Amino acid sequence: MALPAVPILPSVQVMDNLCNKSSEPIEEDANSEVPNGLSTKRYLQNEQINNPTDNPVPDWSPDQNVSSNRVEQSENKRSPCPNAKKHALLGLLMTVIVAGVVGAVLVALNPPSSREQLVKNEIEKNVLQRNVKFDELPQNDSRNSALDWLLHKDQLRLNTSDFNLNQRYILALFAFEFGSIFMSSTNWLSDDDECKWDGVTCLVNGEVNELLLDEENLTGTLPPEISKLPFLQTISMRDNSLFGSLPPELGNLGGLKELFLFSNQFNGTLPSEFGNLEELTDLSASKNMLRGTLPPELGRLRELTWLWLYENDLSGTLPSELGSLRRLTLLSLYGNQFTGTLPSEFGNLEELTYLSTSDNKLTGTFPPELCNLKELTDLWLFKNELSGTLPSELGGLTKLASLSVYENMFTGTIPSELGNLQQLTHLDLEENIFTGTIPYELGNINKLAFLDLGSNQLTGTVPSTLGDLQDLELYTNDNHLTDSSYLFSMV
Repeated sequence: MALPAVPILPSVQVMDNLCNKSSEPIEEDANSEVPNGLSTKRYLQNEQINNPTDNPVPDWSPDQNVSSNRVEQSENKRSPCPNAKKHALLGLLMTVIVAGVVGAVLVALNPPSSREQLVKNEIEKNVLQRNVKFDELPQNDSRNSALDWLLHKDQLRLNTSDFNLNQRYILALFAFEFGSIFMSSTNWLSDDDECKWDGVTCLVNGEVNELLLDEENLTGTLPPEISKLPFLQTISMRDNSLFGSLPPELGNLGGLKELFLFSNQFNGTLPSEFGNLEELTDLSASKNMLRGTLPPELGRLRELTWLWLYENDLSGTLPSELGSLRRLTLLSLYGNQFTGTLPSEFGNLEELTYLSTSDNKLTGTFPPELCNLKELTDLWLFKNELSGTLPSELGGLTKLASLSVYENMFTGTIPSELGNLQQLTHLDLEENIFTGTIPYELGNINKLAFLDLGSNQLTGTVPSTLGDLQDLELYTNDNHLTDSSYLFSMV
């Protein structure tokens, strides 16, 4: 908007200059009452001598003013400055007033940034994800609700100069997103330091580094703004009712070590960006509704020790890149829709103690490379479509406590080398196509407590050595065995 120009009036200095000019000596008027050639001073002195009065004019002094009307008239005639100066001062005052009015108009048209606007701009620029703007969101959106609380209800009244402004906003966003039950059962959104809110842990400098919100009746989605908590090391939100997709922005949390999200209702795919979490040691998103393939980028998580993704709807083949996770100790993928073969690269996981790919649609043979996993204690491959024979090298896994391959299509004989597994307590070979006799060496496994050989094509008798295992629970139904009930009771 164009504004009218402010009039510029003569300044006092300009008028002074004019006055100085007008004060210079001028030629006396011929009709002047002061005779030509006499100064005003001399004329007045002569007048007093020649015409004495009752009110003599005092002697001239540089410090005194002449009060004679005639002198005043003469002086006023010589210079108009007194009135001009008054006019200049009045003009200057008017200029100041007009300038003030114009300034007020400018302020009204362009108001200075308030605290609210500064905070809003800061959060919009450095916290909100996916190019979201507050003004584009519904008023009841959790992001707007959190901003309103931060600006108008939070007694801390943080400014952009406060280091914890962004993290306090993010936690407030969580509170509004996770639902009223959560807010009513915790001290979130209180005037306390956010580091004192339930389930929040901070470093000594006040940065949030842990969110421990297990079994807290959380509902809603996981906001992508969580990625703007750069010091997070642990996120644990298990056993809640969170839904929606896992935000790929989680992959920006370079310092994250533990991510526990199991037993929720998350859907969508597992973000490939998780492969950027180079310090991650534990990843659990089991018992959700995740679908899609397993990102091969997970093979970059060289610090990972636990990978729990069981009971989802994941599909596709198992990426061989997982064989690069040399520090992995627990790998649980059961209860999904994986197809294809067991990658031979899994044999590189030398620190693995637990491996379960059960209840999928895997095909192919048992990779002999799995027999390199000398630390393995639990191997569960049941409910797949695996075929071929069990390798005799399984007998070298001397730490194995549980081996379960039931409901597959394995053929051939049961390896006698299994008798070397002295730590074995659970052996389940049910519902395959095993043939031949039951190896008597199985009776050498003193800790064996459960043995299921049912629904195969075994022949012969039950070895008497098994009869020496008094605590053994044995199943041999639906085979072609000779009755050995005289040894012990069989189920």
